[in-house]
This record gives sequence, C-alpha cells and structure tokens, in this order.
Amino acid sequence: MSPQSIKFQTNFYISNPMREQTMENENQKFDEIPVKVPKIHTQAGNDIAQLNKTPGTDYEGPETKVVISAHRALWEKIPEKLFKFYCISESSFKSLKNQNLWMSKPSLFNDPFDKGPYYDEKVVHAYLEKIKKDKRSIWDKLKTFLKITDDTPSNTQLIGIINEVIAKWTKISCFSSVVNEPLLWSHYAEGHTGFALAFPTEKIKQLMAQRIVKYEKLQQPYLDLLPVSYTYHNRKRFDATGCIMEFLANYVEQRETIHYKDVLKLASCFLYKSFSWHYEQEWRLIYYTNNEKWTESNGVPLSWKPFLIPTEIFLGCNMKPSVKDQIDDIIREINIDRAKKGDNTPILEKIVLSLDNVHSTGTYSLKYKK
Repeated sequence: MSPQSIKFQTNFYISNPMREQTMENENQKFDEIPVKVPKIHTQAGNDIAQLNKTPGTDYEGPETKVVISAHRALWEKIPEKLFKFYCISESSFKSLKNQNLWMSKPSLFNDPFDKGPYYDEKVVHAYLEKIKKDKRSIWDKLKTFLKITDDTPSNTQLIGIINEVIAKWTKISCFSSVVNEPLLWSHYAEGHTGFALAFPTEKIKQLMAQRIVKYEKLQQPYLDLLPVSYTYHNRKRFDATGCIMEFLANYVEQRETIHYKDVLKLASCFLYKSFSWHYEQEWRLIYYTNNEKWTESNGVPLSWKPFLIPTEIFLGCNMKPSVKDQIDDIIREINIDRAKKGDNTPILEKIVLSLDNVHSTGTYSLKYKK
C-alpha cells in the first residue's frame, strides 16, 4: 500500500469525528444495558424452597400452610399466556394435528444439569444401607421397585438407578412467557423455520386454585405449572437430598396415598437452572405419575383439553412456503373441529413473524402480521 493511500484513509477516518463519537456512545450504552428478567424467575427460588419445608408426616400443621402460601405465590404469577416452540418435524405436525402436548422425560432435555437432580450421594447411600441391614424385607421390595439386580450395588449404580426412577415418574413440557425472543426461535424453532403456539392460562389457573383450597390427599396423576428459577454459576445447585429421602421414605413406610406436598418436593428438583438460560423465561408443566404406561416411555402425549387450549399460532420468519401451506391445512381442520363442537372454544388464529425491511429497522424486534 502506498504512503498516499495510507494518508487518504487516515484523513478519511479523521474527517468523520461525529461517527467515531457516535460509535463510542453506542458501545457505552450497550455496556450499561442491564439484563432484565422478570422477578418471578430470579426470586422464585425462595418460594420453591418453601415447598420442601413440611415434615414428612405433618399434613395439617403450620408448616403445611407455609407450603400452600408459597405455592399460591407462584401460581398467582402465572402469565396470561405461555408459548411453546416447535421445530418442523413429523412429531410436531402430529402433536398439532392431534391437539396435544408432548410430555418428556427430563433426562432427554438439552441441559445436562436437567437430566437428574443433585443430592448428597453419601447420605442417600447410607440410608439405603441402613434399610438393607435393619429391614431386610423392605430392602427386597425396594430392590424390586428400583429394579436393582445386585444385592450390593455400588454408590454410583444406586445414584443412577434413583435418578432414572425419578425421571421416569416425572414428565415435563416446557413453555416461555415470551414469543418475540430471537434466541428461542433460533434454538427451539430450528432457526426461525418452525412455529410457536400461544396458550391462555386462565383454565389451568382455575384448576390449581381449586386444588389449593381443597389441600387433601391426592389421587394420581398430578399436574402442576411452575416457574423455573435461574441462579448464577458461582452458586450451589438446588440440593434435592431431602426430596430423595422423602421419596424413599414414602416407599419404606408403605404409605398408601401420595400427598400434595410429596409431589411438590419431587417437582422442585426440576425447577432450577443456570442463569445462562434466563432468556427463556421458562415455565414447566409437570405431570407426575407411577402409571407404567408413562414411566416406561420417553414421553407421552397429553391432550390440550380442558386446561391448555392454544388460541394463536406464530409462524417463524424463515418458514418455507410449502410448510406454511401444510400448517394452513391443519389450522383449517382444527377450526372446523372447534366450530362443530360448539363449546365456545376460540378459533386458532395464525400470526406471521416477519423480518420485512430488517436492514432499515433500527431495533432487534420481530414484527407481527395477522
């Protein structure tokens, strides 16, 4: 490069001081932007922790009231709508056509810390050793329940077995309280090529309110909708030791019923995530049962009706025209079905997310088109 061209480039840069100042100001602004996460996702941990405070045999005392109060605090903050994202696949089309939600085993989640709860292995192992020594008949039954083939399983084997049992008993479907977060579309709708369903939450709120009022022994299965709590990397994970001990104690004591508190303890194991995931603003629909049809599968479809019925479907900005045509056909079938039943269920409305004029738009927002 000649000295003359270098001089020209230098002069050109210096001749635009306002642009340089503007860039510095913009960078300063970006640095000062705080991460905004709804308080429910940063403070929920306190309420979720309360769900674990009831003693194992106290279902009527003051500690139980703490659980009810904590659960009500979480329930009252459920957003008016929740959104579920889908990539384009045969299973997604099947769920849409059959009007159901896929409830998945936690061990299949994309976050490795979601695949099983954290707990003190030594404490749990010591408890099982005590049962094996003092209550041989119960140990034999527990071996069958946990599907343990070796009479002296290693600590690692026991932990893996217990993780699997808990994960099998618990099926989860994940939602977000936002639909216009680009990362959600990139990660869960295959680069904005998929779709998202909007679910009003009024009916499930009513269901939960009735159950709270009647706080009684529960008949399986159990259903709940709770927020995920995000915590920073340098903080300890939720310690589920108490939950695991309660879970095993229920079996050892041969309780004939499962109480509300018991399942909340188990559910709380799956309500903590690293702050890295805060952009998801996630809520989890948790279905808990020991029905073999559910426990022996990776997931089970759960009908939209009567508690979560979508009223809007958002199409990704990169969705192929041929896929839009397929979805249009499914929407038409769903709305015909709803009209025939005459139960005042709203039609499923299509909304397109567009990136029209993206190069002339000054913000990172996805535009809606009905």
